[in-house]
Amino acid sequence: YTDNNKFVKATILHELTHDYFNQIAWEMISVDSMHVDRSYIPYHWILTTMESFGSGFIEEGVCEYIVEKMGEVIIPRVTVVPRTVEELTQEENKYRMKYKYSAHFLREFLDEKGFKRGVKILIHNPPPTYEEMLDPDLFFSRLLEPGLPG
Repeated sequence: YTDNNKFVKATILHELTHDYFNQIAWEMISVDSMHVDRSYIPYHWILTTMESFGSGFIEEGVCEYIVEKMGEVIIPRVTVVPRTVEELTQEENKYRMKYKYSAHFLREFLDEKGFKRGVKILIHNPPPTYEEMLDPDLFFSRLLEPGLPG
C-alpha cells in the first residue's frame, strides 16, 4: 500500500487512540452518567457480526483520523469508496475499508464537531449498518447528541 508507511510513531499513536476512545466511553458511563451504545462499551463482546463490524469500523476510523491529522501517515490521494456490502466486507479490502475508508467516512464529521465531542456522539449511538457505511448521510442524519432527548 502506498499510503501505509508503517512508521512506529504512527502505530503507537493509533494504538494510544484506541485507549483514549475507551477512556472517553468509561468517562461517559461512570463520570457523566451518559448512555454509551453497548457496541462501544469496552470489553463487551456479545455482539452481532454487523454491530461488531460497524463499531470496529468507527473505532479504527477514529484512530486513523487522529494519525492522519497529526501528519504521521500518508493520506491516500484517492480513497476507495465501496459500492456494495461485498466490497466493504471482503477480507482483501480490510485495510482499505476498515482503516482508510473509515477515516475518510468520519473526517468531515470529526472536523466539524471536534474530536472528543464527535467521539461522544458516535459512541452514544448504535454503530453504522452496512447500508449506512455505503451511504454516510443515512448514518450521520440519525445521530443524537448525548444528553439530548431522543
